[in-house]
Amino acid sequence: MRKKEIANELLKNTVEPLNVLLSNYLLILSELEEGYESDEQIMRLHYCIKYIEENNFDVEDWGLFEIPHSSVHAFHNKNTDCFFDLTVHDTGEVSPEYLDNEYNMQGAKSIQDAIANYYVS
Repeated sequence: MRKKEIANELLKNTVEPLNVLLSNYLLILSELEEGYESDEQIMRLHYCIKYIEENNFDVEDWGLFEIPHSSVHAFHNKNTDCFFDLTVHDTGEVSPEYLDNEYNMQGAKSIQDAIANYYVS
């Protein structure tokens, strides 16, 4: 999937107010692809979508669930009730993560690893 397809699929499964963020992202995606830099929130989302694209992760039925911290993006699958997080570091590097059973963020090797280990009470 390309970034636009990923963002559109996430948008279909995301509710307010995060759907506005995704809509705004889609409006300026072509500019971002040409090197334009937007505000920090849009740029962090762009790095997440780029990571998803580069790792060929299928986002069908996934949505942006919450941004509990400016650098952490939580994703949720409405059909499987699974989660994963992507943390965007100041360098633009993205790391998949999950919540353990004590609600601490833990690093994962991949999005699939984060999904498999994510603690849901």
